[in-house]
Amino acid sequence: MLKRESKMKKDLGTLVIVIVMCISVKSAAQEWVARYNGPSNRGDYAYAIALDGMGNAYVTGYSWDSVTFSDYATIKYNSAGVEQWAARYDGNTSYDWAYAIAVDGMGNVYVTGYSWDSATSYDYTTIKYSGIGVEEEAKAINNNQLTVNNDWHLPVIKYCLPIASAVSLRVYDLVGREVAVLVDGVRDVGSYSLNWDTSTVPSGIYFVALTTGSHKESKKIIVVK
Repeated sequence: MLKRESKMKKDLGTLVIVIVMCISVKSAAQEWVARYNGPSNRGDYAYAIALDGMGNAYVTGYSWDSVTFSDYATIKYNSAGVEQWAARYDGNTSYDWAYAIAVDGMGNVYVTGYSWDSATSYDYTTIKYSGIGVEEEAKAINNNQLTVNNDWHLPVIKYCLPIASAVSLRVYDLVGREVAVLVDGVRDVGSYSLNWDTSTVPSGIYFVALTTGSHKESKKIIVVK
């Protein structure tokens, strides 16, 4: 009886080893390989991958172009590894790097990373593609939330919201008196631009103040008439 149990344990051990070996061999089997070569035959770097419920694979990263330098590059492959579409994003600057990707239940693809702008330095840049790779939306959210183009007659005021927030945008004179309320309410995530009509105020130095949640920032505006 002891010999039979010993033999059974030995056989079972052999069976387990065989099963593990089979699983290991099967999991290592290569099913497909896909390569992407950008337009300049230079550096192409993948940083993130996402899968949908149909087994399609979405890969994003950045790819070199001799004219636009580094661009977002996003590719969709079907379950057999065949390229379905490739989309590139150039933010009209030298450098764009994609680092993350997600796919929703409708097949829309979301890619994010950062992009260089000569005025705002590095910005978050997020792009939405439809299921066929058509760019539907691109938003850049910069770290410096408030910027002012100091045109003495009609200053252009821009601000960015990384999250939806209650926004207060007001103008004060040099002694702290409120002279204009430009925004007072909840705004969604995104970039905003508006003009301040200075025709009703005298020449002088003013300050535009942005408050969004706990964030406060101000910029100086000089009005000359």
